[in-house]
Parts: sequence; C-alpha cells; structure tokens
Amino acid sequence: MNISIAGVDLAKKVFQICVVKRNTVLSNKEMTPSQFEEWLAKSKPMTVVFEACATSNYWK
Repeated sequence: MNISIAGVDLAKKVFQICVVKRNTVLSNKEMTPSQFEEWLAKSKPMTVVFEACATSNYWK
C-alpha cells in the first residue's frame, strides 16, 4: 500500500504537520489552524494522526 501518514501536533496558535511516506519525511511544516484546514481540504487521501499538548484542549 502506498499511503502517506500526516502526524499533526496540535497547539493553541500553530500546528506542526509532518508528512511521511515509506519512512521518508516528505514535509514538516508549521501552520495556523486556518492554513491547516485549507491544506487538509486540498490534500490527497492519507492517514492523519493527532498528538495533542495540554493547551490543545482549547480546540475541543
């Protein structure tokens, strides 16, 4: 299977998004929540996993 995985670290003002495919980092970017929403809408299907810090409860 040829699926990318996006790891998302949630914080209050910025998200860190790391995209990996076949154990190779394709990108590692910092985005605002609105930039992330736009990026996610334009991305091809992939597995998305979230890691949250204590302040991410702000987004619940």
